Amino acid sequence: MATIAVAPRLLRNYTIEIGANAYQAATETVLFTPATSIQTWTGGDAVTHQDATPSTWQCTAGYMQDWLTAGSLGQFLLENEGQVLAAVFRPTAGDGPTFTSTLTIVPGSIGGNNGTWPTTSAVMPCTKPVLVTETAAPAITSITPAGQSVGEVIIVQGFGFTGATSVTVDAIAANFVVQSSTSLAVVIPAGAAGAADVIVTTPNGASPAVSYTVV
Repeated sequence: MATIAVAPRLLRNYTIEIGANAYQAATETVLFTPATSIQTWTGGDAVTHQDATPSTWQCTAGYMQDWLTAGSLGQFLLENEGQVLAAVFRPTAGDGPTFTSTLTIVPGSIGGNNGTWPTTSAVMPCTKPVLVTETAAPAITSITPAGQSVGEVIIVQGFGFTGATSVTVDAIAANFVVQSSTSLAVVIPAGAAGAADVIVTTPNGASPAVSYTVV
């Protein structure tokens, strides 16, 4: 039996990226929580059995309410309700594990007790967090909006886009801007047409191709 050493990290500094923005200045709590249903029954063999369903996950973000700053977390969640966006959680300023997940955006409540700084929380369904290293190859999770043409901009969502060196659409190099480690703004290049593979390349490798229909 192996003895496993433990190396806990104080959750002191972190970044939380949702889509193209980083919101660590606003958030005081980030918690990914699994929920699993346990089924128990007694079979005809007179033995009690148990089985567990796969966990469903939710991300709770507790944050300061700020309704005056353009792009604040409160405004962002309110305006993007129902959107499915990539998120990255990096604890301890790079010294510790990085988790990626995909959130379904849900807004938080508005208001609070008189005479206090208003805080709130948003509970968002999410995919099971994935533990990654900063040397992992990039991955694309979504491309929006649908139905764009040559010269128009698409938003490529995913993970590991920091330091991206190239983006190709239909094997043609495209102009792009790294908005965050989870978001790229990409201009569809001349010559791309039909079902076009989109590939993002960073110093850590190339992403698996994801098809996008250029109209």
